[in-house]
Amino acid sequence: MDRIKKIIFFTTFAFFFLIILIMPKLVFVSDIIIIEENEIFDGNNKIYYWTGEGNCSQDEGMPPMFIMQENSILKNIYILNAPDGIHINGNDVIINNIVNLNVCEDAVSTPKEPFYKNIKITNSIFWHCEDKGLQFNNGDYFFIENNKFINCSQPIRLPKKSENYVLKNNFMSGVGSGYYLK
Repeated sequence: MDRIKKIIFFTTFAFFFLIILIMPKLVFVSDIIIIEENEIFDGNNKIYYWTGEGNCSQDEGMPPMFIMQENSILKNIYILNAPDGIHINGNDVIINNIVNLNVCEDAVSTPKEPFYKNIKITNSIFWHCEDKGLQFNNGDYFFIENNKFINCSQPIRLPKKSENYVLKNNFMSGVGSGYYLK
């Protein structure tokens, strides 16, 4: 019986210790976060957990966790449980050092119109994207370097008309297909 009490004590202690470590780094998000023009959003390596509308289905039109405007930067962040991850709505956008965990639809995407350019995604991890990791419906001048795509249905989808892109040092494992020009 003493052994069982010790196991319960240490299990309880470990659980509360983890809670103390994780809770300060956990941010619950119920509404879309808009990163305005010329803004730098530094997540300070916190975990942003979606609690808002939407579901983890393949339905189109799910809300993103972030919308990035012209000349904005998103960096140092963990994204968890987002129906749709990041929508890019502007030119000259930088995404650096983000970790996407369990993104249900597309982790990063652009709309079909208008035409955006100079999108840079570096040093990031896309883990278990049920659909696409990077879904670029339109645009050109993409720079995608030093990213990891793990268990993503389709890691990177580039527009058919895109002629200027750099895909460099990206690692893929457990993916359905690599690069796809639609």
